[in-house]
Amino acid sequence: MSRRLRLIVWAAIAVLIWNVIFDLHITRGVRYVLQATAEAELGWGPSVAIGDVMRTTSRDGAKAASLWAAMVFVAGWLTTRR
Repeated sequence: MSRRLRLIVWAAIAVLIWNVIFDLHITRGVRYVLQATAEAELGWGPSVAIGDVMRTTSRDGAKAASLWAAMVFVAGWLTTRR
């Protein structure tokens, strides 16, 4: 397998990792909003604005996903060097 093809494979893996990590963060944010909304309806806590929670969640998710994807790609790039 050529070096270029190996780099393309590692880039594809990094994109996959980015999507998985970002999706995990978004799912966690949605679950938090649903839980907080249910608790607010029961009178157990304050209501939350979905925009505020998801803005923070998407920013943190993008940071974490980018960090992990970069680490995976760099590790893959290092393995393709001669």
